[in-house]
Amino acid sequence: MRRCSNPSARDTFNSRSSARRFISGQSLCQIEPFAALITNGKPTYFSVLITNATSPIKDAKEAKGKKVILGDINSTGSSYAPRAMLFDAGLSAGKDYEVSYVGKHDAVALNIANGNGDVGWLEQGIPGRDDPEKADRRQQNQNHCHVRRIDRISVGRSIEFEARTARKIKHAFWDLKDKEILKNLKNADGYAPVTDASYEGVRKVVEKVDKMEAAVKAEK
Repeated sequence: MRRCSNPSARDTFNSRSSARRFISGQSLCQIEPFAALITNGKPTYFSVLITNATSPIKDAKEAKGKKVILGDINSTGSSYAPRAMLFDAGLSAGKDYEVSYVGKHDAVALNIANGNGDVGWLEQGIPGRDDPEKADRRQQNQNHCHVRRIDRISVGRSIEFEARTARKIKHAFWDLKDKEILKNLKNADGYAPVTDASYEGVRKVVEKVDKMEAAVKAEK
């Protein structure tokens, strides 16, 4: 494992991107996760299947022959988790369903609402979490029960920190109770302690998808 070449990456960082990106970063930097943002009382979230409210689709296996809308290709909740669900249902992109990557979770909801796709996946609570106007867009869609729980990654640190300094940094997050600060963090409840083992489930999902997609490409 290499040390981070970017000086700023050796410091404490706030990762509001995906757990999948965090895991990828660990192959380049000596990073230790230590705190996850708590929302709705939990340091995890769900990747949920959404369709238009009138659609009969309720499960990944019913995406066969359909247009699937996903977010950023490197997103955990809106790309890797749903692709794993689709693989588990025996479906492969390009063969069993058409897939479009549209970027943000809000864009997934918008495309489904506008009829540009039959089924999509996004993080539960998006859109509408930060913008009430976007909540109306969510009402045009129906969340179904096919979900996957994902561990949320928020804060990590370089292992180069001296132990006493590292403890102080960790507790600064774990003990955070200031409501004004938390309000600016997506109305979070606080931070929960996590370890590297907390993301083993995400690692398995990433490995599964990468392996199965490589096998599909090899067959072509």
